[in-house]
Amino acid sequence: MSEEGECKAVSSVTRSTCVPSAPEPGPGLCVRPDCPICGAPAVPVHFGLPTQAAREAAEDGALILGGNVLPSRMPIWACADGHRWSGGDDRDRVALIHRVLRGRPRCPLCTGLSVRLVYPPGRELFDLLDVTDGTAVLSHTPGPAGLSWQQLCLDCHHVWTPDQER
Repeated sequence: MSEEGECKAVSSVTRSTCVPSAPEPGPGLCVRPDCPICGAPAVPVHFGLPTQAAREAAEDGALILGGNVLPSRMPIWACADGHRWSGGDDRDRVALIHRVLRGRPRCPLCTGLSVRLVYPPGRELFDLLDVTDGTAVLSHTPGPAGLSWQQLCLDCHHVWTPDQER
């Protein structure tokens, strides 16, 4: 883990592990297995309607968008060569997805990292884990009508509403 909080994976023969600096969902570690076919590092498969942050992470190769339909035996990992497989602890996959989505979507003005800016009264509904792990901040003033949150750039302080997440 670097001083800036970025994951610096430590490779081993069978897996890479990143130890988060802030609380994560799941067991607290994000264990990234290697592909059982080619040995390449795994990328988590993310299911559901993709947010702007998830689409951005997929474009960067940090996760695979698995779609909205969950197969009976869903592959939860994939590699750059296109192999997909199941196995391992799903909490590790979820923790890794949270890790790669942190700071996304990037600011449309300066490409800086962002956090959710949560307005009252929506802040009562917001998960405090997101506040304690640094993915959200709470506003003391109401936001625009009909919005419970927006994104806030940590660099230039631009505030915007990501698409498909309203």
